[in-house]
Amino acid sequence: MKPLPRSSRDNADLWGGELEHKVLTVKPGIGSMYQDDALFHKSSGTMLVCDAIFAVDGTPPRILTEEKEYTCALIFHARETKDEVVEDTPENRKKGWGRIVLLFNFFFPGSGRGDLELQRIIEALRTPTYKDGWGGWKPFSWGKDEVKDFETFSASGKPIVLPIIQIILSRKPNEM
Repeated sequence: MKPLPRSSRDNADLWGGELEHKVLTVKPGIGSMYQDDALFHKSSGTMLVCDAIFAVDGTPPRILTEEKEYTCALIFHARETKDEVVEDTPENRKKGWGRIVLLFNFFFPGSGRGDLELQRIIEALRTPTYKDGWGGWKPFSWGKDEVKDFETFSASGKPIVLPIIQIILSRKPNEM
């Protein structure tokens, strides 16, 4: 496998003349680097951006609802308390999906409250019988703005540049 050239501008035959591409590289700090690739399909006018663009709505992707392991994750994140057993319903799957989206795109979203207290982690490790692991530990609780936060972020499926990518790109704008 060979690395992709930074641009197809000097490599017209690279994609058989059907695509143009540009590789974006940003080094926001020592030891870190972000790269993305934008491809443009000339005849269809279609642009593909590999990692920076994200679009989501309130419905979990099919892969998450068809695989038991993923369904368990949706239900796990729908809990309100550490020991709550949540029924597997479409509404609870959507609730878990919304929380996963907020949590893993913002790390600590405005409506999420982190509970990373060492004692709670130790207690969880002493409770190995919880069926979904982690001793049932619930590292986050959610505030009343959770639904509003998800609706704002998802914008009904409108594509956005992921917040973490916005931060990375803003640190070294001259390198783009």
